[in-house]
Amino acid sequence: MPDQSALLDQSRAVFDMRLGLFKMNSDGKMWLEKHSPSEKRVCDAKDIFFLARLNPKMPLVTCPEGALMEAVLALESLEGHVRPSSRALALALALALALLIFLFAPLAQAFAARLGGAYYVDDAEIGKAGSCEIESWSSFAANGDRIAVFSPACVVNPGRPVEVGTNLVDLRSNGEEDVLATLTAKTVPIPIGRNGFGLAIAGAIVYDPLNQTGSGLIINIPLSFEFSKQLRVNINFGAQYYSGGEPNGLFATAGAGVSWNFVPHWSVISEVFALMGPGQTNPRFQTGLRYSPTKDIDCDLIYGRNLLGEGANWVTVGLTVRIGDN
Repeated sequence: MPDQSALLDQSRAVFDMRLGLFKMNSDGKMWLEKHSPSEKRVCDAKDIFFLARLNPKMPLVTCPEGALMEAVLALESLEGHVRPSSRALALALALALALLIFLFAPLAQAFAARLGGAYYVDDAEIGKAGSCEIESWSSFAANGDRIAVFSPACVVNPGRPVEVGTNLVDLRSNGEEDVLATLTAKTVPIPIGRNGFGLAIAGAIVYDPLNQTGSGLIINIPLSFEFSKQLRVNINFGAQYYSGGEPNGLFATAGAGVSWNFVPHWSVISEVFALMGPGQTNPRFQTGLRYSPTKDIDCDLIYGRNLLGEGANWVTVGLTVRIGDN
């Protein structure tokens, strides 16, 4: 049977190792407030190690060995309470550090990934007046559906900069092929400035070249939140009306996306979006890798899911070229 002195030394040693972690635990903090040591000589197992800690030379000859042994066992049992809170604290610190690195990493040669191309969610940005861009992409689904788009646009300034363009779309869905053309316009009432917020207004008129008639209208409001030159979050909401095919009718639209220029010339872009109305299947999403050898060229490789509400997997390749935007 160990003597009283050895048990007391063991109690103090265990206490020294765990006191710091124990204080970080909320339950432990409440226990400390409830069981603060006093001047009286008590043999309660929960108070022995606190009294010993306050006065290492304090005699505990009046306390039986069983109480000292119980104090040591009580200290050992604290490990079960400390360990979860320690892991939670370590995880929180790691996430905080990762976020700081993520947001405030050196910005040399970095620029926020601009959207456009094959992505549904748009950003609150257009090029400089007089600049142009050509976007083209093709999407292929596992079920045989496909989308091919050619989209040139230029920025004019009839009083304020407006991006005017067209989308030429060849669409095959459920074994049926459709051809569409749209006339698009976009302006930016609130450019992305030093506060990191921007707002744009975009619209399109849909034209059916086979029937030579207008068949739809689209309105979209992009909001951009630029947290750094590398990281941007975009939120869209709007509506569309289409009478020429499926889906037919008036629908609400919404989407959210994030673009992260994680190293120079390379970006990851992800988005989730929805076409809300009768017979639609949501959500729909895409995530892809963009290579930008210069600020005027983007090459995209994208994986998508449920792009047309059909539940299929999609692969998209795209190319965007800008002219006069430097």
